[in-house]
Amino acid sequence: MATLGKQFMNKNKVRILSYIAGIIDGEGHIGIAKSSHPNTTRERTADYNLRVAVKMCDGKVIDYLFGNYNGHVGIRPAVPPRNKQYYWVLTCKKASELLKQLLPYLVGKKEQAELAIRFQSKRKSGKKRDVIFDEWAYLSMKNLHKTYHECAAASTKHNELPMAISDSQILQESKL
Repeated sequence: MATLGKQFMNKNKVRILSYIAGIIDGEGHIGIAKSSHPNTTRERTADYNLRVAVKMCDGKVIDYLFGNYNGHVGIRPAVPPRNKQYYWVLTCKKASELLKQLLPYLVGKKEQAELAIRFQSKRKSGKKRDVIFDEWAYLSMKNLHKTYHECAAASTKHNELPMAISDSQILQESKL
């Protein structure tokens, strides 16, 4: 009996991870943020951080992501012609841990996820930053974004995949 329960839980986990990967592929962003700030020697230094974000009009999905993975959430007010948008952001180590789980199920953003995981794995606490690698990863991610958006624009004209399971159905099943 325990084996059947375990198989059900594994199948349910696969469905949930597949669903979240689809949300990230379609509505999400995987990126490396670069920010500059003054350090103690009055020079400008750059800091780099991994970010996984989702922005959409469906607040229930954002609540689900926050409830299960924490992070930061917020609301962007409606500015015509756009509707109100909810967003969720996960950063650094937590973002990398989630991407490792989603990697087998990502399609469009798989390369971005692989680079993000590699980037975060180099950022061990207590070790000196490799600024050259950080900048390379940042620029590589920007290039992947450009390539992804060009391909996505071209492919949406030809290949639209039907949604097999509704968002609310997945969210309800995940509560079981």
